[in-house]
Amino acid sequence: MCFHNFYKELKMDKQKVKLLEHYYTMILSINATFMRLELKNFNP
Repeated sequence: MCFHNFYKELKMDKQKVKLLEHYYTMILSINATFMRLELKNFNP
């Protein structure tokens, strides 16, 4: 399958894009939280 067609389909499916953005934001915030926790544990 051509990447361009895949991108067009993804663009048309707005709900799917919103879901992907939601998961991406969740993962980013979780990563940030873990990094903060690690920094706290690292500092005496």
